[in-house]
Amino acid sequence: MKIFLVSNMYPSKQDPLFGVFVKNFCKGLESLGVDISLKSIIKGKSKNILKKTTKYLIYVKSLVANYYLGKYDLIYIHYLSINSIFFRLLLFHKNSKSIIVNVHGSDVVQEGFFMSYFNKYLLKRCHLIIAPSEYFKKKMLNKYSFLISHKIFVSPSAGIDPKVFYNYENFVKKENLTLGYVSRIDKGKGWDIFLDLLVKLDEQGLLVNSIVIGDGLLRKDFLNRVKHLNIKNIKYLGMISQDKLIDWFNYMDLFIFPTTLPESLGLVGLESMACGTPVIGSNIAGPAEYIKDGFNGFKFRVGDVKDLLMKVNDYLLLTKIEKKKMKNNAFKTSLKYQNENVILKLKKKIDNYVT
Repeated sequence: MKIFLVSNMYPSKQDPLFGVFVKNFCKGLESLGVDISLKSIIKGKSKNILKKTTKYLIYVKSLVANYYLGKYDLIYIHYLSINSIFFRLLLFHKNSKSIIVNVHGSDVVQEGFFMSYFNKYLLKRCHLIIAPSEYFKKKMLNKYSFLISHKIFVSPSAGIDPKVFYNYENFVKKENLTLGYVSRIDKGKGWDIFLDLLVKLDEQGLLVNSIVIGDGLLRKDFLNRVKHLNIKNIKYLGMISQDKLIDWFNYMDLFIFPTTLPESLGLVGLESMACGTPVIGSNIAGPAEYIKDGFNGFKFRVGDVKDLLMKVNDYLLLTKIEKKKMKNNAFKTSLKYQNENVILKLKKKIDNYVT
C-alpha cells in the first residue's frame, strides 16, 4: 500500500513537537510495510509572515504535483482546515483514489463561517474520517448532521511509543513535591493557571519544585508573570524533543494539565501516565475520558485554581502505598494507547479503502 500524505503540520529541528503525531503516524505505518514516501508537508511553525507564505506556496505546488502526477493507493490528509480549501479546488478533477481525513481538534472546533463551507465540502466527499477520541467523534456527529457514525473511526493520534515513554524503576525523587507543565505557552493552554497554583501552594507553606516545558506566542508573558509573582524553584526548559521528555515526566510527582480548551485527546497526559506519573487535569473534552478521579489522577473544574489546589492537596493526603497504586494505575491506563496496538488497528481499517 502506498499513501500520499498531506499535512501542514510536521516536526522540524527548530520545532520538534509541532505535528509530532504525524511523524509518529508515518513511522508506525512504515514499520508495518506501508509506503509513505510521497508527501506534501510543512515542517515547523513560522512566525514570520513572509516565511510562512513561502512555505505554503511550496506546499501547494507540491500538493498539486503529487495529486496529479504521483502514484499512490489513497490520500491521507492530516488536519482538515486549510487543506479543505486546496482540496475544494483539486476535487474539480475527479480522483478515483480514496480520501481519508484525520481531524485533530482546532481544525474543527475553531472554524469560522468561511472555513465551515470548505470543511463540509471535504467531509462529505472523503471516504473515512479519523478522530482522536470518542469525545471528538461525538462532537463531529453533533456538529455535522450529514455525518454517520460508521464513517468516523477513533484512533488516538498514533498512540504512545513505550520505547520513548516508560517508568524508570528505582528512580529516587527529591523530598519536595515536583509538579510539571508540558504544553505550548499559548492562550487557553493553562500556563497561567499553573503559575497561580504554584503561588497558592507557596502561600500554604509547601515547598514545591516545578518544571515547565514548552514554547509559544505568550512566552514573554509567561516569563514576566513568573518574575512578577516571584515564583521560586521553577525550571523553564523551553521546547525539547519528544525523546527527552521521559526524564522530566519521571522526575515529576504530578503532571498538571490545566487546559481550558476542548482538547480532542490530550496525548501528553497519556505520555505522562506511561511514565507512571499521575495527572491532575481539567475536566474537559479528551482528558476527561481517561483521567479517573482517585484512580490515575484527579480532575478539576476548568479554570478553577482553588479546585486544582484542592486536588493537589487530595494527592498529598494519600499514603505512600496509595500514591504507588495511583502511579501503577496511571501506567495501566496508558497501555491501551500503546502505538503498536493503535497503528495496527488503524492499518486494518484503512486497508479497506485501498483502490
